[in-house]
Amino acid sequence: MHALLFAALLAAGSAEPASEIDYSSGALAYEALVRGDLTLAEQQLAGSQAANRTDGAWLLNYGQLLARQGRVNEAREVFRRVARAPASEIVLASGEVMTTREVSRIASRRLTQQSLSAR
Repeated sequence: MHALLFAALLAAGSAEPASEIDYSSGALAYEALVRGDLTLAEQQLAGSQAANRTDGAWLLNYGQLLARQGRVNEAREVFRRVARAPASEIVLASGEVMTTREVSRIASRRLTQQSLSAR
C-alpha cells in the first residue's frame, strides 16, 4: 500500500507548502503544523482520529503535534505505535519517499537528541 501525502514532520523549511493527498482536507493537519498553528492542528487531528487512529501518517503528525507541545513522552509513545501500524510510504515535502517506520525512527532520534541537549 502506498499512501501519497506529505508528512509535516520533516517539512520544516520547505519552500512551498504541500497538501494532503488521499486524505480529506485537514485530516493530517499538515498545513496547520507547517504554519505552527498547534491549536488548529490539534482540532483537525482530533476530528480525524476515529478514522485514522492506526494510520502511520496520521500517527506521525499526531506525534509531531505532541512533541511541539512539549509532551515528549507522549510523542515518543506515538512514534513507537507507528512501528505497529500498517507500513506505508509517504512523500515528504522535499519530494523524498520514505516509509512511515523510517520517519518514526528519525522522529524518535530527534526527540532523544532534544532531550539530551536540554539537560
